[in-house]
Amino acid sequence: MIAALREARGRGGRPSRDEVPIRNERLLAIAADAFVAQGYDATTIEGIAATAGVAKRTIYSRYPNKKALLFAVVRRLTERQPLDEIAFDAATSFESGLRQLARAMIEISMEPNSIALQRLVLNELKTFPELGQEQWQFVEREHGGRIAAYFRAQKTRAGLRDVDPVKFADMFMRSVFSFVNNVIILRYAIPTGREIDDFLDTLIDVLMNGVRK
Repeated sequence: MIAALREARGRGGRPSRDEVPIRNERLLAIAADAFVAQGYDATTIEGIAATAGVAKRTIYSRYPNKKALLFAVVRRLTERQPLDEIAFDAATSFESGLRQLARAMIEISMEPNSIALQRLVLNELKTFPELGQEQWQFVEREHGGRIAAYFRAQKTRAGLRDVDPVKFADMFMRSVFSFVNNVIILRYAIPTGREIDDFLDTLIDVLMNGVRK
């Protein structure tokens, strides 16, 4: 991907159909770095365009204003799908599967750029309350939908109680993100691997005791 981004940067002229998403990904990455480093108010379209080596009109053709660009940056972060990358074989228990899902959510949320962007979102919620609403709606729809589907698929095999899969998914996600928010909001130190394991041990134990027959 990095090589492709560099290649896309070096070429002049109108980008091909294949290059368009690569260039847009690079633009959003540069915009994210600018918002994180400078804050929303101090970041300018001109500065982002200069760093990206494109004309301002190129950015405005995709995003009508700085607010739209910020929303696109946050959407890019939220749409990263760690859950899509997890494949469970037939031997994976529901308990182990939940643990893998929770760890994936924690690890991607604890990446330095992810933490910085989430803090930026918190700072801008007073100005753009819809930013947080849009972000959580996506999490509920995409991540929550996948977790609920996983619960349904495992219900008979794992001998689970007749619990609402959507409510279970919501409880699962809120529990995981409460752990993440200790770092993002309360500015606790990044947890060690042992601390993450201790949290997951308790979380999965409580959840499994709640849904086992």
